[in-house]
Amino acid sequence: MIIERSRWVISYDGLTSLFARAPVIINEVAAQAWALRASLQGVTLVHGTRLPDMTKKGRYAFLTYNEGVGTAVLDLDEHGRYSVLDAEGGQLDFAGISDAERDLARSIVTVAGAAISWENILMLRQHVATTAIEEKDLLFARLLGRFVSNLMYTNGAWNGAFMTGPLVPSPKLDAEFSSAFTTRRPYPRLLAKAAVCRVAQANSVLRGCAVMLASRFGLL
Repeated sequence: MIIERSRWVISYDGLTSLFARAPVIINEVAAQAWALRASLQGVTLVHGTRLPDMTKKGRYAFLTYNEGVGTAVLDLDEHGRYSVLDAEGGQLDFAGISDAERDLARSIVTVAGAAISWENILMLRQHVATTAIEEKDLLFARLLGRFVSNLMYTNGAWNGAFMTGPLVPSPKLDAEFSSAFTTRRPYPRLLAKAAVCRVAQANSVLRGCAVMLASRFGLL
């Protein structure tokens, strides 16, 4: 059962009573990250020299960019065990580094004293009014590159990141993304060798739920 942006109030105790057993609840973003455990089909390289090796120890950031910005952290240990941690990376504070970025921040109205988040900024992608569509595409490709580098730093995800969703920039903007992604200081070499990938997998939420349950019950 998938419940997305529902007005219902869903309680763990209520579901336990309904099904006569404890339910397994998984975040939609985490489910999509679990789907990568089964296959890298539909995964293409945005930055780096090779696709990640999902049989080796590593940590990766995972993000969805659609009606909101969702994040998770994907871990593989030295024994091949795979785990996914729910996260809220989109709530990281945003600080503009150019006039264009600072103008975006000033356009956002928040509750008095509230910080502007990366999600606030990235969701303007659909609402910024400009006649220069190409200029907007370049700006948000650069913003996403900076955001992904922030995710990697804050989560220790030095092996790379996976991105999915209709608002992820098209391949023609990969160079712009990579340029912004690697300008972060310090430790630029860690970013330079990381793999950042675009993910386009069908039914990834359902597949990810199946993979997570199979893993939980020792079937993987």
